[in-house]
Amino acid sequence: MGDKELPFYVSQTFPCFEAFEEYLAKYKEYFPISKADTAKNATEDEKEFERFPYKYSGFVCRKGGQFQSKGKGLRNVRSEKTNCQFFIRLVLPAKKDYYVVKKVDSTHNHDSQLEVRP
Repeated sequence: MGDKELPFYVSQTFPCFEAFEEYLAKYKEYFPISKADTAKNATEDEKEFERFPYKYSGFVCRKGGQFQSKGKGLRNVRSEKTNCQFFIRLVLPAKKDYYVVKKVDSTHNHDSQLEVRP
């Protein structure tokens, strides 16, 4: 990704989920990332829920996993799946005043989207 790299690292903090989404949007310019799993924050306070909607969130590269055919194998079907290992686990600690990156594997086994584009 060169000098425009936006790394994720363990213990990285974000003041709210919106701040994380803004940071992630910049990263998505280089790699296709999607939400893997989430758990809603079970708070009654609307302002707190607006700022911290999730107890935790997981994100993966869309090229992660392996292709599994759903057909009978009559046609050759291409897949972009490369078994990419990239993932991020974002959690809301008990203090509930920021999000923190708990786990991350920032390894991609494929080129960035910018390197692939003509």
